[in-house]
Amino acid sequence: MWKRKPLDLASLDDKLLDGLKFCLKVYDLFDQVRAELDDLGKIRLLKSRREKRLLEELLPIAQYIQARYRTGNRMKIRWLSGSQSYARC
Repeated sequence: MWKRKPLDLASLDDKLLDGLKFCLKVYDLFDQVRAELDDLGKIRLLKSRREKRLLEELLPIAQYIQARYRTGNRMKIRWLSGSQSYARC
């Protein structure tokens, strides 16, 4: 089995990706972080920016995509790191 190259947040930041490719990269990043920390409990401590964004932003987005991605409902995703400003209407 071939190994994927190491990922970081920059590989997802401001890149337009198909929804399922986005999910693949997020889960690869999760596996990579989990392997580096040797314990799933350490991920929950959110010690680094990467772990915090992964758990609080990227994994929920990936879960949303998987729940709604269908033949007639394909999605393209662009995740932007940093503070997100929302316009009030």
